[in-house]
Amino acid sequence: MECLNSENIDRYVAGAMQAREFSATDTHLQECAVCRQEMHAAVAESAGKIAGSLLSALRNAQCLDDDNLWAYAKNQMSAADREIAQAHLDGCPRCFEASERLCVFLKEADNADWPAIKRLARSQIHVVLRPISWPFRGAAFAAAASAIVVFAVLYASWVNPLRQKLAAIEKDQERARAIVQEAKSAAQRLSDYNLRLRRDNQSAVANADLLSRRLAAAERGISTESLFKLRDGGGQVAIDSAGRLTIAGETAASVRDDLQALAAGRSMKPPAAIAGLTTRTGALMGSSEDAPFALYSPRAETVSDVRPEFRWQPLAGALRYQITVVDDETQSEMLSGQLPSKQSANEVKWHIPPDCAALTQGKTYRWFVMATLPDGKNIESPLASGALVKFRVIDTETRRKLTTARRESAGSHLVMGLLYRRAGLLDDARREFELLEKSNPKEPLPIKLLRETEQLRQRP
Repeated sequence: MECLNSENIDRYVAGAMQAREFSATDTHLQECAVCRQEMHAAVAESAGKIAGSLLSALRNAQCLDDDNLWAYAKNQMSAADREIAQAHLDGCPRCFEASERLCVFLKEADNADWPAIKRLARSQIHVVLRPISWPFRGAAFAAAASAIVVFAVLYASWVNPLRQKLAAIEKDQERARAIVQEAKSAAQRLSDYNLRLRRDNQSAVANADLLSRRLAAAERGISTESLFKLRDGGGQVAIDSAGRLTIAGETAASVRDDLQALAAGRSMKPPAAIAGLTTRTGALMGSSEDAPFALYSPRAETVSDVRPEFRWQPLAGALRYQITVVDDETQSEMLSGQLPSKQSANEVKWHIPPDCAALTQGKTYRWFVMATLPDGKNIESPLASGALVKFRVIDTETRRKLTTARRESAGSHLVMGLLYRRAGLLDDARREFELLEKSNPKEPLPIKLLRETEQLRQRP
């Protein structure tokens, strides 16, 4: 028999030969290596075409139903059926997503705490079974148990991932709030710095004005000439170059030294009441130089309230704070309070509560704050190596004198501000001088008084 041509090979592969011709061709292929090689190439090409057509048909076939998806996910298909299903999944996004979700569901079902679920089912099933008669109770029990199991599996499959996403979102929100709080704190610090610059500028202008007034008075040779005329407490007061006030009485005389210093253009003496409450380096007690976050008040001053208000700068990300007040003499811890951090972005405030022991008049105390971060880390301010933040509660005698002076001062903000300053009550003195400045916006003296009061907490 002659060698096979391409037509005979195609007819052989397609099975279109008669039985006698097919037998003769098969005998020839066994004897002829060349025809046998060409036949192998034709069969391979035909198989490739058939496989491509089959895969294309599978991809475009009807989507897998629930039974086929379940059999695929549980690996219960034959190798051929699984290959067909896989070919369809590769080309069908909807079926692929459904199969992935089913695989995740089965995996989480395998990892579920079935003993706990069964205990829950047994503990709650009597509620379902109570109204059901005995003949149907077994079936009802099985149905209710199955429903609870399915619910538990669905809960583990869908609710737990949702909770994890919500927890991640909450963490992101907490970080964002911390960033916003830090930005607000930075803006507040910048505002305070600008305020100090304005105060310094105003103080320089006030000093220049004071000097020009003294020079003018000296040139005229009139020592009793009024250097300042101020609206004060509903009336008017004047200060001459000798430091004398138009207000007579023991109260006005008690601040004569301060008034003479002001009239002479000098700074007033630091109050003896706050001696020992400031650092030796000249740094502000509890400032950012020796503290992770600043402690605002009370600091290097006296307080009149035995339950004072404590104020400090918030720490970004802090969950809560703990405030501790210590007797400076005995080093014994007087009280400790805790509070959450959900407060103003500019400062945190805390009062000694009524159920805690009040502070003792005339005693000196120090205080510090410990902030707790989300990771459990505690940050203390001021640092253990930094300066202590101290304050003193005024004694009974000083309190009595100030009460008497308030009655005799005829509402003078100038006199009371100077008396509060001498007693170390810097916040009270500042409020009096601010009222004096408000009544005399163009006078340099109130500005000088405010500036010197602010500098008391920064003195060495």
